[in-house]
Amino acid sequence: MLGESFRLIRKAKAAIKPVDVHIFREDVVKILSGPDKGLTGKVLEVFPEADRLPPQIFVEGRNLRKKKIRIGSGEDDYIVVSMEAPLPYQEVQLVDPKTFNPIETMWMYTSEGQKVRVKKMESPTSADIIPIAVQDDGKKNEGLVGCKDTPYDIVQKVTYNDPSHNLFPLSVRGLIELREKMMNK
Repeated sequence: MLGESFRLIRKAKAAIKPVDVHIFREDVVKILSGPDKGLTGKVLEVFPEADRLPPQIFVEGRNLRKKKIRIGSGEDDYIVVSMEAPLPYQEVQLVDPKTFNPIETMWMYTSEGQKVRVKKMESPTSADIIPIAVQDDGKKNEGLVGCKDTPYDIVQKVTYNDPSHNLFPLSVRGLIELREKMMNK
């Protein structure tokens, strides 16, 4: 028995399936578990990233946590603020905007080829489409000019025009003349 070699076999980890998120910002959801069970609220933010499993959802005014924020250098210089904490995706369910009942959804394609979100049922129709609020990524900086930025109208102004500096060394006529010279030789 002593001296026998033992092989250590490492078990393979189960693959994590990605979650197909059907809830977006501005949707109304119902909370299925926890202290806020049964309450509804508007979705503030959805984080479907793979590093947060399961996807996290922030609901306005729900799942509040208290946080101390320092306002000075002293030991007692802080205020207590209530902030929304994330809820796991599986703990909320989308609310139908027409009936205000919780529903399950799925993705389908319309006859025009557009991907839409519909109620999960045997044969959904166009009346069962759940609209998605317009998603703004918040990264647009159009129209924002800081103190060190050059205004757009000055950037577009042509300030240098040198006629002697030709971008094309040979014009079309010059190319034709050069070609004729080469053919005559």
